[in-house]
Amino acid sequence: GHQGMHDPLHLFDANIFFPEHDTLAYSEPLIPQAIMGAPVRALGASPVLTYNLLLVLGLSLTGWSMCLVVAKWTGDWTAGLVSGAVFAFNAHVLTRIPHLQAQHVEFLPAALYALDLLLRSPGTRQGIRLACWSALQALTSIHLLIFTLVALLAAMLARPREWIGAKLVPVAKSLGAGALVAAAVLLPFLLPYYRVNHDQGLTRSLS
Repeated sequence: GHQGMHDPLHLFDANIFFPEHDTLAYSEPLIPQAIMGAPVRALGASPVLTYNLLLVLGLSLTGWSMCLVVAKWTGDWTAGLVSGAVFAFNAHVLTRIPHLQAQHVEFLPAALYALDLLLRSPGTRQGIRLACWSALQALTSIHLLIFTLVALLAAMLARPREWIGAKLVPVAKSLGAGALVAAAVLLPFLLPYYRVNHDQGLTRSLS
């Protein structure tokens, strides 16, 4: 929040481990959460109040996002409400309350819905919509970037008849346009992680 207002070109030079650079890349980016919390902090709220509001907001938005998507898919609000509740309040989320990224998964259902629209009716607009939702989810967490990619790939593999055959080219073009937009949005935020990985050796093995 501070760096975005004062020196956005050095966004990842966080106020930790000075004089090292790119130290925000030692952790999750939390960019959407920071943007959501910035007005609250500007109004004088404490970091603790801001965090708690973002925690409640993340759970609420995550639940409602899944609820709306499932209700749209099934035409059943009961299914939507149950799905939203399970998605927002589960063992994984509730055992990771200190990790603010774990409660902000509100963009993943929107990305899956955008993929659904793209497979039904391929087009550049649908590809860009998919890119925007996926990029927003990636900016909440690098882990969730991977989860989102895996979820989208699984959704594609589960519906081969939607893109194999005559629709392959238009679907590929739509996905290509989306990939270019997502790459352009995410590249400035992913480069610090690459530099930290290269310069500091901050990486984890598969084991």
